[in-house]
Amino acid sequence: MFLPGGFLSGDLLPWILLAPSVPILAALIRRPSFTPSSISLLICTVVSLLTGIFGFLSSDKELNRAVLHFTIFLDASCAFLLLYIHSHWPKLQQLVMTLGLIFAGIFITLMLFSDDGQGLSVLIKAGYTLIFLGALAVIISHMQHISQYITVSPAFWISAGICFQYGLMGLLLVMNPHDDPARLLSYPDFGIMYTVIYVLRFLFFSIAVFMYKPLEYREKKDSKDRRRPL
Repeated sequence: MFLPGGFLSGDLLPWILLAPSVPILAALIRRPSFTPSSISLLICTVVSLLTGIFGFLSSDKELNRAVLHFTIFLDASCAFLLLYIHSHWPKLQQLVMTLGLIFAGIFITLMLFSDDGQGLSVLIKAGYTLIFLGALAVIISHMQHISQYITVSPAFWISAGICFQYGLMGLLLVMNPHDDPARLLSYPDFGIMYTVIYVLRFLFFSIAVFMYKPLEYREKKDSKDRRRPL
Protein backbone atom coordinates (compact mmCIF):
# COMPACT_ATOMS: atom_id res chain seq x y z
CA MET A 1 0.00 0.00 0.00
CA PHE A 2 2.84 2.36 -0.80
CA LEU A 3 3.30 4.92 -3.53
CA PRO A 4 6.55 6.80 -4.17
CA GLY A 5 6.22 10.39 -3.01
CA GLY A 6 6.15 12.42 0.16
CA PHE A 7 7.34 10.97 3.44
CA LEU A 8 7.18 7.38 2.27
CA SER A 9 9.66 7.92 -0.55
CA GLY A 10 12.48 8.74 1.87
CA ASP A 11 15.18 6.53 3.26
CA LEU A 12 12.70 4.87 5.63
CA LEU A 13 10.55 3.32 2.89
CA PRO A 14 12.75 0.31 2.02
CA TRP A 15 12.87 -0.67 5.68
CA ILE A 16 9.10 -0.32 6.06
CA LEU A 17 8.61 -2.57 3.06
CA LEU A 18 10.54 -5.26 4.90
CA ALA A 19 8.06 -5.26 7.82
CA PRO A 20 6.12 -8.23 6.36
CA SER A 21 9.37 -10.21 6.26
CA VAL A 22 9.55 -10.17 10.08
CA PRO A 23 6.79 -12.80 10.53
CA ILE A 24 8.41 -14.83 7.73
CA LEU A 25 11.76 -14.70 9.55
CA ALA A 26 9.99 -15.62 12.80
CA ALA A 27 8.48 -18.64 11.02
CA LEU A 28 11.93 -19.76 9.83
CA ILE A 29 13.19 -19.55 13.41
CA ARG A 30 10.14 -21.01 15.14
CA ARG A 31 9.18 -23.54 12.45
CA PRO A 32 5.47 -23.59 13.42
CA SER A 33 3.32 -26.61 12.79
CA PHE A 34 1.44 -26.54 9.51
CA THR A 35 -2.19 -25.68 10.20
CA PRO A 36 -4.76 -23.73 8.19
CA SER A 37 -4.17 -20.83 10.58
CA SER A 38 -0.38 -20.69 10.25
CA ILE A 39 -0.38 -21.33 6.50
CA SER A 40 -2.97 -18.63 5.80
CA LEU A 41 -1.08 -16.14 7.97
CA LEU A 42 2.18 -16.74 6.09
CA ILE A 43 0.45 -16.56 2.70
CA CYS A 44 -1.14 -13.21 3.56
CA THR A 45 2.22 -11.94 4.82
CA VAL A 46 3.98 -12.94 1.60
CA VAL A 47 1.24 -11.25 -0.43
CA SER A 48 1.76 -8.00 1.52
CA LEU A 49 5.51 -8.20 0.99
CA LEU A 50 5.26 -8.78 -2.77
CA THR A 51 2.63 -6.09 -3.39
CA GLY A 52 4.62 -3.57 -1.34
CA ILE A 53 7.80 -4.26 -3.29
CA PHE A 54 5.97 -4.07 -6.63
CA GLY A 55 4.39 -0.74 -5.69
CA PHE A 56 7.77 0.62 -4.63
CA LEU A 57 9.50 -0.41 -7.87
CA SER A 58 6.75 0.96 -10.10
CA SER A 59 7.30 4.54 -11.28
CA ASP A 60 4.15 5.15 -13.34
CA LYS A 61 1.67 7.37 -11.49
CA GLU A 62 -1.51 5.85 -12.92
CA LEU A 63 -0.15 2.35 -12.48
CA ASN A 64 0.74 3.18 -8.88
CA ARG A 65 -2.84 4.20 -8.16
CA ALA A 66 -4.09 0.94 -9.66
CA VAL A 67 -1.52 -0.99 -7.61
CA LEU A 68 -2.65 0.84 -4.47
CA HIS A 69 -6.29 -0.08 -5.06
CA PHE A 70 -5.36 -3.68 -5.85
CA THR A 71 -3.21 -3.82 -2.71
CA ILE A 72 -6.11 -2.54 -0.62
CA PHE A 73 -8.28 -5.25 -2.16
CA LEU A 74 -5.74 -7.99 -1.42
CA ASP A 75 -5.11 -6.80 2.15
CA ALA A 76 -8.84 -6.66 2.89
CA SER A 77 -9.40 -10.08 1.30
CA CYS A 78 -6.60 -11.56 3.42
CA ALA A 79 -8.12 -9.97 6.53
CA PHE A 80 -11.51 -11.51 5.77
CA LEU A 81 -9.80 -14.88 5.17
CA LEU A 82 -7.90 -14.76 8.47
CA LEU A 83 -11.02 -13.76 10.40
CA TYR A 84 -12.98 -16.56 8.73
CA ILE A 85 -10.40 -19.17 9.71
CA HIS A 86 -10.12 -17.96 13.31
CA SER A 87 -13.83 -17.55 14.02
CA HIS A 88 -15.20 -19.96 16.62
CA TRP A 89 -18.86 -19.20 16.02
CA PRO A 90 -20.26 -20.89 12.88
CA LYS A 91 -22.66 -17.99 12.29
CA LEU A 92 -19.76 -15.55 12.55
CA GLN A 93 -17.82 -17.59 9.99
CA GLN A 94 -20.76 -17.47 7.60
CA LEU A 95 -21.18 -13.73 8.15
CA VAL A 96 -17.47 -13.02 7.56
CA MET A 97 -17.44 -15.15 4.41
CA THR A 98 -20.58 -13.46 3.07
CA LEU A 99 -19.30 -9.95 3.76
CA GLY A 100 -15.92 -10.82 2.24
CA LEU A 101 -17.49 -12.09 -0.96
CA ILE A 102 -19.79 -9.06 -1.23
CA PHE A 103 -16.88 -6.68 -0.62
CA ALA A 104 -14.69 -8.45 -3.19
CA GLY A 105 -17.44 -8.48 -5.82
CA ILE A 106 -18.30 -4.80 -5.46
CA PHE A 107 -14.64 -3.77 -5.25
CA ILE A 108 -13.65 -5.60 -8.44
CA THR A 109 -16.70 -4.22 -10.23
CA LEU A 110 -15.84 -0.64 -9.27
CA MET A 111 -12.18 -1.09 -10.24
CA LEU A 112 -13.03 -2.47 -13.67
CA PHE A 113 -16.13 -0.56 -14.71
CA SER A 114 -16.24 2.69 -12.72
CA ASP A 115 -14.12 5.81 -12.99
CA ASP A 116 -15.71 7.32 -9.89
CA GLY A 117 -13.07 7.34 -7.17
CA GLN A 118 -15.64 8.48 -4.61
CA GLY A 119 -17.58 5.22 -4.82
CA LEU A 120 -14.43 3.19 -4.29
CA SER A 121 -13.42 5.39 -1.37
CA VAL A 122 -16.79 4.90 0.34
CA LEU A 123 -16.51 1.13 -0.18
CA ILE A 124 -13.00 1.08 1.32
CA LYS A 125 -14.16 2.95 4.41
CA ALA A 126 -17.15 0.64 4.81
CA GLY A 127 -14.98 -2.44 4.29
CA TYR A 128 -12.43 -1.31 6.86
CA THR A 129 -15.24 -0.72 9.38
CA LEU A 130 -16.66 -4.20 8.77
CA ILE A 131 -13.24 -5.81 9.16
CA PHE A 132 -12.66 -3.92 12.40
CA LEU A 133 -16.01 -5.05 13.81
CA GLY A 134 -15.37 -8.61 12.61
CA ALA A 135 -11.99 -8.69 14.34
CA LEU A 136 -13.61 -7.52 17.58
CA ALA A 137 -16.20 -10.29 17.28
CA VAL A 138 -13.46 -12.90 16.73
CA ILE A 139 -11.58 -11.69 19.81
CA ILE A 140 -14.78 -11.90 21.87
CA SER A 141 -15.47 -15.41 20.57
CA HIS A 142 -11.99 -16.54 21.64
CA MET A 143 -12.44 -14.98 25.08
CA GLN A 144 -15.51 -17.15 25.58
CA HIS A 145 -14.02 -20.40 24.27
CA ILE A 146 -10.37 -20.43 25.30
CA SER A 147 -9.45 -22.30 28.51
CA GLN A 148 -6.08 -20.61 29.04
CA TYR A 149 -4.61 -17.14 28.86
CA ILE A 150 -5.87 -15.55 25.66
CA THR A 151 -2.47 -13.97 24.99
CA VAL A 152 -0.97 -17.40 24.26
CA SER A 153 -3.42 -17.93 21.41
CA PRO A 154 -2.11 -17.11 17.91
CA ALA A 155 -5.65 -16.24 16.86
CA PHE A 156 -5.76 -13.47 19.45
CA TRP A 157 -2.63 -11.76 18.13
CA ILE A 158 -3.76 -12.13 14.52
CA SER A 159 -7.22 -10.74 15.26
CA ALA A 160 -5.74 -7.98 17.45
CA GLY A 161 -3.37 -6.97 14.64
CA ILE A 162 -6.25 -6.81 12.17
CA CYS A 163 -8.43 -4.93 14.65
CA PHE A 164 -5.65 -2.44 15.36
CA GLN A 165 -4.81 -1.85 11.71
CA TYR A 166 -8.28 -1.54 10.23
CA GLY A 167 -9.70 0.34 13.20
CA LEU A 168 -7.11 3.09 12.99
CA MET A 169 -6.96 3.09 9.19
CA GLY A 170 -10.74 3.35 9.01
CA LEU A 171 -10.64 6.28 11.42
CA LEU A 172 -7.94 8.02 9.36
CA LEU A 173 -9.91 7.53 6.14
CA VAL A 174 -13.13 8.83 7.69
CA MET A 175 -11.29 11.95 8.83
CA ASN A 176 -9.72 12.34 5.38
CA PRO A 177 -11.26 15.22 3.42
CA HIS A 178 -10.12 13.76 0.07
CA ASP A 179 -12.02 11.06 -1.79
CA ASP A 180 -9.03 9.16 -3.13
CA PRO A 181 -6.95 7.34 -0.45
CA ALA A 182 -3.95 7.53 -2.79
CA ARG A 183 -3.60 11.24 -2.09
CA LEU A 184 -2.98 10.58 1.59
CA LEU A 185 0.36 8.95 0.90
CA SER A 186 1.91 12.26 -0.08
CA TYR A 187 1.19 13.85 3.31
CA PRO A 188 3.92 13.52 5.97
CA ASP A 189 1.55 13.29 8.95
CA PHE A 190 -0.44 10.47 7.40
CA GLY A 191 2.78 8.77 6.29
CA ILE A 192 4.07 8.70 9.86
CA MET A 193 0.81 7.34 11.28
CA TYR A 194 0.47 4.77 8.54
CA THR A 195 4.06 3.66 9.07
CA VAL A 196 3.39 2.98 12.75
CA ILE A 197 0.17 1.10 11.97
CA TYR A 198 1.80 -0.94 9.20
CA VAL A 199 4.81 -1.99 11.26
CA LEU A 200 2.82 -2.81 14.40
CA ARG A 201 0.47 -5.06 12.46
CA PHE A 202 3.34 -7.31 11.43
CA LEU A 203 4.80 -7.21 14.93
CA PHE A 204 1.46 -8.60 16.12
CA PHE A 205 1.66 -11.25 13.41
CA SER A 206 5.22 -12.11 14.45
CA ILE A 207 4.10 -12.70 18.03
CA ALA A 208 1.35 -14.95 16.67
CA VAL A 209 3.95 -17.04 14.83
CA PHE A 210 5.85 -17.61 18.08
CA MET A 211 2.60 -18.68 19.78
CA TYR A 212 2.15 -21.63 17.42
CA LYS A 213 3.39 -25.02 18.53
CA PRO A 214 6.70 -25.81 16.82
CA LEU A 215 6.76 -28.40 14.07
CA GLU A 216 8.89 -30.75 16.22
CA TYR A 217 6.18 -30.75 18.90
CA ARG A 218 3.53 -31.73 16.34
CA GLU A 219 5.75 -34.50 14.94
CA LYS A 220 6.42 -35.92 18.42
CA LYS A 221 2.73 -35.81 19.27
CA ASP A 222 1.79 -37.63 16.05
CA SER A 223 4.47 -40.23 16.75
CA LYS A 224 3.10 -40.87 20.24
CA ASP A 225 -0.43 -41.15 18.87
CA ARG A 226 0.69 -43.78 16.35
CA ARG A 227 2.40 -45.85 19.10
CA ARG A 228 -0.62 -45.64 21.38
CA PRO A 229 -2.49 -49.02 21.45
CA LEU A 230 -5.98 -49.03 20.03
